[in-house]
Amino acid sequence: FARTAATRPRLRLLVVGDGAERPALEARVTSLGLRDRVRFLGAVANVRDVYPAFDLLVQGSHYEAFGLVLLEAMACGCLVIATRVGGVPEVIEDGVTGCLVPPGDPDRLAAALATALDRPEHGRELARAARLRVSERFTLSRVVDRRESLYREVHGETAGPRTSAARG
Repeated sequence: FARTAATRPRLRLLVVGDGAERPALEARVTSLGLRDRVRFLGAVANVRDVYPAFDLLVQGSHYEAFGLVLLEAMACGCLVIATRVGGVPEVIEDGVTGCLVPPGDPDRLAAALATALDRPEHGRELARAARLRVSERFTLSRVVDRRESLYREVHGETAGPRTSAARG
């Protein structure tokens, strides 16, 4: 954020969540002279209430098992920039439904953020594609159907109608 904010005086950052690292992050923000441009929201009961305030969401994780936060943001129409870790590439297709950068590379993360800010129409296109991807692949009913198909495949069953009656 600091690298990108240096040339964009209107840029603001909202940090959502809480944890043991918060005091260190707040101290870092202060030491960089960005206290008036960064707001720590802490834990938010319903994060979906916050997404409409975002122009985009950046998640610079070093580890991420799946990326539920990314799906939520995508479903709400946010452009997402994230690190290519764990299950994130399953959620985001780089350049199609968002932007992926290598983990631990703040220069690439800053460049992706700058590009998104400089090309807002492209970002809106990615966000629209992301929203569609979520509705096509990640709704609860689709996830349940895929999981059921997987279980049937593992057990050597054909995908037939569900039965609720016990056989004995």
